[in-house]
Amino acid sequence: MNDHFGENVRFLLWSRGIKHATWSRQVAEWAGCDLARAEELLQGESPSAAELERLARVLEVPDEELRLGRLFDSARVDVLEKNIEHLLGALAHGEQKQLAAALNVTETTVSRWKNGVQQPPTATRELLCRYFGKPAGTDLTTEPLFLDPTPHSEQGMRDRLENYIRQMSVRTLRELYPALERLLNKP
Repeated sequence: MNDHFGENVRFLLWSRGIKHATWSRQVAEWAGCDLARAEELLQGESPSAAELERLARVLEVPDEELRLGRLFDSARVDVLEKNIEHLLGALAHGEQKQLAAALNVTETTVSRWKNGVQQPPTATRELLCRYFGKPAGTDLTTEPLFLDPTPHSEQGMRDRLENYIRQMSVRTLRELYPALERLLNKP
């Protein structure tokens, strides 16, 4: 039987309306762990017995169901609608205009997609995936990207990296600084 722990925790966070950007902090609080460990749990790392017990209690789901069930399967969710809402909702001010230009559609069309009034055609969905850096073959109608703990927007990625750097110990920062500077320094 497959372990769906990470996806189940993400689904329960999402279904409770907890903002994506706060998932790690919320899981850390519930599981009694640090942020780095919470991110590992969200990615699907196996929880310790204590972490599983705490999360199952808080989330009001039996331990075994939290680990081995697939809670998302029993939900009636329009995956395409939620994916579009999530991806477009992550865009910073001005990025919606850039997206519209990149897809050769109007900003009004993008707004209609974002608000669930209209769905993008299949060919445009593939372009959307490419725009957001998703692998070729990603199916927005079946793959719940809105449950993915990885940021999809440019600003989200920048924020995530900035948070990682801010959370590093001084020792780790000193060790990694030369490599980070070479990696991030523009030639």
